[in-house]
Amino acid sequence: MNPNRGTPWTQDEYNQLAQMYDEKLTYLDIGQRLGRGPNMVKSAVHRLIANGVIKEMRSASKPKPMSKGCLDESAIDGSRRLRDAMFAYYHRHVWKDAA
Repeated sequence: MNPNRGTPWTQDEYNQLAQMYDEKLTYLDIGQRLGRGPNMVKSAVHRLIANGVIKEMRSASKPKPMSKGCLDESAIDGSRRLRDAMFAYYHRHVWKDAA
């Protein structure tokens, strides 16, 4: 899937990476264009930041603030019921068999 896996990054690839990063492409998109995995791209971005080529890490995973009352209480209640049902199943079947 990643034809360049394990090969050193070239200067041209670093230049392309910096340009695509500035264009706000995702690590997955950059990796697909460069033939690298998203984790390899993220590591290369960290190297470029450490060397001052890229000024700062963008915070794509920064959570957005939630407004009061935006949570759907029924969804929360449903996920609790699912969690409780999975826990009960695990206790009845998995732990019982392991004992």
